[in-house]
Amino acid sequence: MFSAGEKRILVVDDDEGVGSLLETSLRDIGFHVDTATDGESALRMWSQYTYGLIITDLIYLPHGGVNFIRAVRRQDDRIPILAITGYGQETAQEALDAGADHVLFKPFHLFQVREAVERLLG
Repeated sequence: MFSAGEKRILVVDDDEGVGSLLETSLRDIGFHVDTATDGESALRMWSQYTYGLIITDLIYLPHGGVNFIRAVRRQDDRIPILAITGYGQETAQEALDAGADHVLFKPFHLFQVREAVERLLG
């Protein structure tokens, strides 16, 4: 169903609890998940591995998820990106304008994440 790269997901969130929750949930359905707590670490990981999907929070320091999305899009316009945010529609629209494919709002349910992942990798 998925190639090796598509089975690997990069999760970027400065809240280690959210990152761990996403990692566990996605591993339970068969994905290999790498986590990063900031955009710089995420970009290093992204340059080392082939990912089928990126899930990123939009608000974290020092540069934030929108800047991370832009950096990825400068190099790859095809990898699906799922953005998550606890902020409003304006932040979500900024992520979509930067190149995110879908935005989930916090608090979210894990089934929503799984549905979004399946749709984006569909």
